[in-house]
Amino acid sequence: MTIQEVWKLIDDALYYSGGFLDGSYIDKYPREDDTKYRERQKIAYYKNDFLRKVTRYIGYIYRKQPVREVNENELLKLFLKNCDFQGNNLTTFMSSFAKEAKAKGVGVVLIDNVEEIPTTLEEQLKTRALPYLINIKPENIVDYKLDIYGAFEYVAFNYQIDNSVYGKKDVKSVIKYFDKEKWAIYENDKIIETREHNLGVCPIIFFSETGKFESIGEFSPVAFLGKRQYNLTSEEDELIRGQTFSILIIQGEAGDLEIGTHNALFYSGDKEPKFIAPSAENAKIIKEKIDRIDDEINEITYDIITLKANNDSGRALKMKLDGLNSSLSDFAQRLENFENKIFAIVKKYLGLENLDVSVSYNKSYNIIDVSEEINELAAMKEIVDLPSYEREKLKKIIKSDLHLDDKEFEEIKKDIDNLIK
Repeated sequence: MTIQEVWKLIDDALYYSGGFLDGSYIDKYPREDDTKYRERQKIAYYKNDFLRKVTRYIGYIYRKQPVREVNENELLKLFLKNCDFQGNNLTTFMSSFAKEAKAKGVGVVLIDNVEEIPTTLEEQLKTRALPYLINIKPENIVDYKLDIYGAFEYVAFNYQIDNSVYGKKDVKSVIKYFDKEKWAIYENDKIIETREHNLGVCPIIFFSETGKFESIGEFSPVAFLGKRQYNLTSEEDELIRGQTFSILIIQGEAGDLEIGTHNALFYSGDKEPKFIAPSAENAKIIKEKIDRIDDEINEITYDIITLKANNDSGRALKMKLDGLNSSLSDFAQRLENFENKIFAIVKKYLGLENLDVSVSYNKSYNIIDVSEEINELAAMKEIVDLPSYEREKLKKIIKSDLHLDDKEFEEIKKDIDNLIK
């Protein structure tokens, strides 16, 4: 598979689309006829937990919103409120972007600008004549080049122009191209529109978990596991449909005999007909494989609920939570760096290069198993009375339980210090 095909598979797994929706990700058996294969595709069911697990992970990061300081600049304040020309604020846009970036390991954003800039600030604010963000799916990129600093020198990607009107569909596929000085639209290898932006940098930037553009991320293997589980579920369903019902056996010569719930069978003599049931072993084996894939997906995505259900020891669960906290911290740092790159280009468009803008994501995560921490506190109190230990343990438990920022937590810390002396 090419990297673009991998990204497309991940996108389909995340949004229950493509081959998961039309059944084309169901693998055809050797010697399976087309009719039977199509029937299997129709009844195939994809158990999509991917989006839910990615959403939960990204939710930890945006539980505490990033702090962005734009020095009260009115243009940048408006950009923060509506960064994509669709009314989404920057946190909403970035949290949605981060889901795909976590799933694929990479994400791509175009920072584009309006064509006509009003002459007055009042009119510019009124009409939102500002740069805006467009999320580009990396699998749609058809050509690119990186400069010596690892940034895009130029990018070309598939794009659709929709000129449809009621009763007449008019959508054409073109290539959009951006480099450090201009943009262009190509149709059938011919430029149909072009214009200079004169930024000196390519306004398309990429996010990467590994730092490299052509790569996949920590959660990406879930798409491959999801596809395998999709096929196993189909195999399990076919096995159940084909072998669940018992078969009637009767002594006598072979011949036509219709078996069903709509009729009755008469017999004579002492040889009573009976049913035999196929072995359930094959279905059991497939079910065990599906469950093992579930476990692998839960491990990869740090699913705390299922990890706790596996009855891991307290130490094993803590190690897994430490892994989650470390992963969140690294991902948040990369998102912060990415936003700084976005603002650098936005400021170039607006002629505000000398204006200081700061972005700060929470990078300190302490997700814990609250019930286990409470048990540890109770056990310690039975052994020895240590007020200082009890104070700090309670602070840790309460802060994790309430998801408070440092300022909000100050009053509770004072209460705990006054309560336990």
